Amino acid sequence: MSRSFSRLTFLALLISCFFTACSSESRHALEASYTPVLASRPDASTRALRGTLKGDFEWAADSASLQEAASRWEQFLKAHEPRYGEYGDGFHKLHVDGAKLELMRVYYLLGRINDGDRILRQIDPLAVNNGGRYK
Repeated sequence: MSRSFSRLTFLALLISCFFTACSSESRHALEASYTPVLASRPDASTRALRGTLKGDFEWAADSASLQEAASRWEQFLKAHEPRYGEYGDGFHKLHVDGAKLELMRVYYLLGRINDGDRILRQIDPLAVNNGGRYK
C-alpha cells in the first residue's frame, strides 16, 4: 500500500510541477519586456500628442511589457484602421500596416498563435488566400 501511495504521490508531484512550470512560463511571457521592431521608441522631446495617428503609434510602441503592447496595438488599430480600407494617405497606411505587424509579432511572442495567424491572413501581401492571384 505504501508503494502505491508513493507512486501516486510522485505522479501528483510530477503533474503539479508540470503545471507550475507552464503557468510560470506563460506568466513570464506576459511580463516580458517589449521592444518594438518596426517602430522606434519616441523621445520625450519629440513625442506627438495622443489622439493623433503618430501620437497613438508612439504610445503603443512605448509599451513596457508584451501584454501592454498587445492591448495598446489593439487600441491603435481600433482607432485608426479604416473600416473599408480607405486610407487617408500613405503615411496612414504605413502606420496601420506597421501596427498590424507589431501586433502579430506580439501575439506570437505571447503564444497566441491563432491570433497571430489571423493577422497574417489579413495582411497577405501576395493574395495567397486568393489562390496566389493578385486581385
